[in-house]
Parts: sequence; structure tokens; C-alpha cells
Amino acid sequence: MLTELVRPRQFLLLGGTVLVIFGLAGVVGLLGSISQASLFNPPYWINWFHLTFGIVVLAIAFAGGRTLQSAMTLAAGGWGARSASQVCFSGPMPRSVTTCRSLQTRPITIPI
Repeated sequence: MLTELVRPRQFLLLGGTVLVIFGLAGVVGLLGSISQASLFNPPYWINWFHLTFGIVVLAIAFAGGRTLQSAMTLAAGGWGARSASQVCFSGPMPRSVTTCRSLQTRPITIPI
């Protein structure tokens, strides 16, 4: 996970910058001009939320104390993607299981 590879300040600088870029692109209409897909045309308030939250994250990265930076990074670590074994199973994965329980598959059999 990215939060384990970089320092909290670097993580917040990267995340805040990405949020500000996407927020500004959405506010000025650049994202909507890329495509008509709903991914690029979210509700208008979402763009302002990304912009505002990105500015707050950058402010914490520059002026926040180490404790606050670490707390923000730890909170972000909980939002990250999990591995397939963590999502599919609550316990240890048996050696014989290779697929997620919610994605049951049957072996393909071809009659000869």
C-alpha cells in the first residue's frame, strides 16, 4: 500500500495535489469536455468538494504537525483497496481455494 512506502507528508502532498487537479478540472468544465460519460460529469458539488478537500489536505501537508499528518495517513490507509483474500474471506485462505466465494466457478468440461 502507498501509505507504507512513503512518508505521511509525501502521501498527503500527492493526494492533495491529485484532488486539487481533479477538482479544478471539474469546476472549470474540463472534465466534462473530455467525454459525455457520467464518470466525467459528476454532480457539480462533487467538484467543489474535491477542490476544497484537496486544499485542506495540502494545508495539513505543509502546515500540519506530524501527529495530524500521521492521523490523516492512517485514516487514508483504511480507505485503500484490499487484497482479494481480505475481501473474499474473513479467515485464512485454504490452499485449495483459488477463487472468491462470491465468484463461484465450475470447471470447464468439453465432451469428447
